[in-house]
Amino acid sequence: MTNHLISLQRLARLSGNNTQELDDDFLEFLIDELDQPTSPAGRLAPLLLVRLQQLKQHPAELLRRLQFSSSVVKQLHQLQQQWLGQVVQALMAENIAVAPLNGAAFNDHLYPHDTPRIGADLHLLIKEQDAARSHHCINQILSPVKQSKSMHAAKFLQCNRAWKLPQKIPSTLYLHHAIAHGEGFPQLAEQLFERSQPYSDATGALIRKLTVEDHLLYLAVQGTRNLSVIN
Repeated sequence: MTNHLISLQRLARLSGNNTQELDDDFLEFLIDELDQPTSPAGRLAPLLLVRLQQLKQHPAELLRRLQFSSSVVKQLHQLQQQWLGQVVQALMAENIAVAPLNGAAFNDHLYPHDTPRIGADLHLLIKEQDAARSHHCINQILSPVKQSKSMHAAKFLQCNRAWKLPQKIPSTLYLHHAIAHGEGFPQLAEQLFERSQPYSDATGALIRKLTVEDHLLYLAVQGTRNLSVIN
């Protein structure tokens, strides 16, 4: 599986000039992955389709799957962006500053507009003092995710809230007002906002853009949390 993911990353690099043929095992892996638009390969379908067309080898079944998956991914991406824009506009109307995170921040910069990548979720960062107003605002637009009474859920609620996107869109919107629960990395979210800049692709200073270094720091903290080192 790890080797397949490395091969997938190499195939997705549009800047490469590698014209090697796809081995049968990797080809079978790709075809299976494309059955799910939210799989690692499925999310990259538009990019993989362009890349495949640059290779000498055009397996007919893979090409057909990629063409279909690309259409699905582009539709999902458009729906995600529409709901993300609606939420951000609603927060701005309440004078709440917001910073896109993860794919919501990187997509237009890392992937061309005609070959978008969809993320499993949408992530936004707000200031802690705006948390209550933000939750009330988004509750008017989306349905909140019901949280269990487990200890993990309690820790999650200390710094996050989640809402499901409608229309059977397989995505969740996460609103972060802290980077980690409890005493982990106190005031880090506030410091990230202080160093942020106006988002170049949007009007108004309320949409913020983290520095590259701060975004990498955020991703590192999230990765550490996901590995249960903090928990």
